Amino acid sequence: MTEVLALLLALLGFALLALAMHKHHRDILGRPLPPRRALGLRTAGWSLLALAFATSIAGAGWAIGPVLWFALITVAALAVAMMVTLRTPRRGR
Repeated sequence: MTEVLALLLALLGFALLALAMHKHHRDILGRPLPPRRALGLRTAGWSLLALAFATSIAGAGWAIGPVLWFALITVAALAVAMMVTLRTPRRGR
């Protein structure tokens, strides 16, 4: 169960980090990204990734937890990258 929670935290963390980028924020939400919001999104995204790490350690221990975390953040980053790519409007077509 902790693996699922860690994956969800990593997904949300990477989604917030993607929204903290000016281009993705404009493409997905349709408005410019204020600097304070960018800082808040980055802080929240990194915090959620750290929380996912702690959740992985709590669930699997120090021997397997970091390996599990790396696997989960790889899957989460790929999923967010694919969602951002599908959501971004195509230019030049």
